[in-house]
Amino acid sequence: MVAAPAFALRVQTPNGSPLCARNQPSASGPCLTVSNGAPLLPVVARSGDWLQLSSGRWVYGPYTTAQAPQPPVGGGRARRVSTPNGGTLCARNQPSATGACTAVRNGAVLLPVVAQSGDWLQLSSGRWVYGPYTASVNGATSPGTGGVMLRMGSTGDAVRQVQTRLAVTIDGVYGSNTAAAVRRFQSQQGLLVDGIVGPQTRSALGL
Repeated sequence: MVAAPAFALRVQTPNGSPLCARNQPSASGPCLTVSNGAPLLPVVARSGDWLQLSSGRWVYGPYTTAQAPQPPVGGGRARRVSTPNGGTLCARNQPSATGACTAVRNGAVLLPVVAQSGDWLQLSSGRWVYGPYTASVNGATSPGTGGVMLRMGSTGDAVRQVQTRLAVTIDGVYGSNTAAAVRRFQSQQGLLVDGIVGPQTRSALGL
């Protein structure tokens, strides 16, 4: 067993499938899947082709690749949970709306964000949370990578652009009709259906 490499790694499997993070440096035993392209936790040790992450799990080294260091997301500011309906936020093992979920109450301050994948933010714990359901501690909604988030109650030209694309009444007010049209569009595009225009929905709209 040798020391960890000094560079950051991400998953890169030959066929784009998830990578198995295991309890031991072996292709057998329990498997926690990590999506292709996802950044990995720091590597702390190596055993042959296997790399041990700071979580204690092992991944197959040839299915990883180096990535350039990424600055913290959100300008180093603290973030808190801010769900649309005041419910809990799921902290997951991968940037996806499926899989194991640890509930974090609305309003709770989150651990620092260390990486981003689309609308998903990775915390220093290694867990992923859905960015549009977070806000800076001073109250500003997470901008993500594609501009300001649009949701119920938003107003202005950005809302008008969305309404134009969705062919709904153009009044610059993000009301229930606009939210319903956004949800329909998200469902058609295979996106997370939450009625919020974040980076992925904005990109799909061509904005």
